[in-house]
Amino acid sequence: MFNGSFREAFTKIATFPEDNLKAFHVLLDWVYTNTLPPLSYNSAIRCYNWQPEEIYILADKLCIPELMDRALDMLRAFQLNTNQTWGRQDAKYIYSLPMMKNSPLRQYALDCMIFSFSLFLEELKERPRKQSSYTRCRKLKVKKVELNRDFLLAVSVRTLKDKIHIHNPNSNDPFPCRYHSHGKDEPCYLSSNKRKRGD
Repeated sequence: MFNGSFREAFTKIATFPEDNLKAFHVLLDWVYTNTLPPLSYNSAIRCYNWQPEEIYILADKLCIPELMDRALDMLRAFQLNTNQTWGRQDAKYIYSLPMMKNSPLRQYALDCMIFSFSLFLEELKERPRKQSSYTRCRKLKVKKVELNRDFLLAVSVRTLKDKIHIHNPNSNDPFPCRYHSHGKDEPCYLSSNKRKRGD
């Protein structure tokens, strides 16, 4: 960015008007301490103390895959510990953010939506008269064409493959890099942490 013919090379300044100032503070914390601040959720205002998805997007723009992976891992661990998962609205929001179509963050949001849908189907099996399936299914409407396509394709593939068993995307995963952005042959920050601790 600061080399070549980009404007930033001449001005020595890069601006990110669409990014949140709080995300930059978290980025700076990570740069200087190699840790992310603890994540907490305020249920009164329905908001995290810092937004992992904003850190993810910022790290993606700045080509920092380790930070992308750490932010998403922290979100998953927090949601597992607090018995939360993203739903339809969260997936719609993630799909509205500027990122690659094959982004691990998008995949995670889609998996959360599928898991929420599977819980809804289980609830219908247990209490079919509680609320008509038509009324409940109408609540799942999503106007994002890409999200609808990905959701329907993923549900059809997974229900055939897994015989309707859909895993919780926040659960302890035998493949901890499932939502990481690094390549298969690239090192993961998790394995370097284990070596440092002597695990």
